[in-house]
Amino acid sequence: MEVFLVRHTTPLVPQGICYGQTDLDVTDTFETEAQIVKEQLSGFTFSEVYSSPLKRCVKLAGYCGYVNPKLDRRLMEKNFGDWEMTAWDDIKGREAEMWYANWVEQAPPKGESLIQQYERMKEFFDDLKQLYPISSSPVLIFTHGGIQTLAGVYAGLYPLKECFEHTFPYGSIVKLSL
Repeated sequence: MEVFLVRHTTPLVPQGICYGQTDLDVTDTFETEAQIVKEQLSGFTFSEVYSSPLKRCVKLAGYCGYVNPKLDRRLMEKNFGDWEMTAWDDIKGREAEMWYANWVEQAPPKGESLIQQYERMKEFFDDLKQLYPISSSPVLIFTHGGIQTLAGVYAGLYPLKECFEHTFPYGSIVKLSL
């Protein structure tokens, strides 16, 4: 099964802010960025189109002509809990030290660990493979950088602990065989 994972365009958030699952809008460069994505997707036929329910993904899907994608919360970015919308420079203290020391297994306060995010994403892809065991057309997914990166782990391209050595820019499209 082939999937195309599209990362949303640049979110409307100051640089240096932890934002994960916060439902942010996009910047005023949206149309320029989205047009590039739309052009890269043109000519492809997809078995199905999915999206994170967050505005920055749904808006891009709509711009690209997919106004009713199947929304799935498992495609959302990492939940940073109490740290959402806090400057990274202000995230300090014992819980922050524990997270920085073990960011794979440790969750931020009231958030989720990287392993928990991976397991939620894995459940989505396992379900997807059951729905489309043999598909002549790829599945299109509008999502977030964390999900794009973790999908590479799921596809066996690199181990979980190395996932952030493989990050992708806003508006990027990653094609994977699962």
